[in-house]
Amino acid sequence: YGNVPEEQLLTSFFWMTLHEAFVQLAKKEEDIQSLLLNFREYNLKHHDEYVKLFPGAEETFQKLKEHNYKIGIVTSKLNKTARRGLALFDLEKYVDTFIGADDTPIHKPDPFPVLACLEKMGRSANQAFMVGDSPHDMVAGRKSGCKTVFVTYSVVQAKNIELQCDYQIDELKELTSILGIV
Repeated sequence: YGNVPEEQLLTSFFWMTLHEAFVQLAKKEEDIQSLLLNFREYNLKHHDEYVKLFPGAEETFQKLKEHNYKIGIVTSKLNKTARRGLALFDLEKYVDTFIGADDTPIHKPDPFPVLACLEKMGRSANQAFMVGDSPHDMVAGRKSGCKTVFVTYSVVQAKNIELQCDYQIDELKELTSILGIV
């Protein structure tokens, strides 16, 4: 539309699917598909230069695998884009199950994609932790029966939102102490 929305407005959409965000941003319903196509084209073109690895991510994944933990990813991003981010840092080797926005008809905060991930991993919710950076992640984790861990180091700031989570961590490596891994 020729203007750049305020950062606070943009970050309020971070945990939604792209379609859900553009439904709210579009001035007319018929603009939604055009906005989606333009965003995806731009994102794919510039993805690799902007995506960054969070400190301690690979080390934490390695430690979890060493202790026989299964790692599942549930994301509101499309598979192609989310997997591309993992591949850039050679992290896909640690992931046992992947559920992207195009894998399920229902998305977070509904627990459906989390439960689908657990089912694919052969785990029950009482054996799982939902680690995420959005209120939608915490709601989906809680509703599925998982323990919830909110990470404070992403764009979504915990102090700005009311969360109901079991744990908050400032660095991903703190997850290992929650799990009792040394």
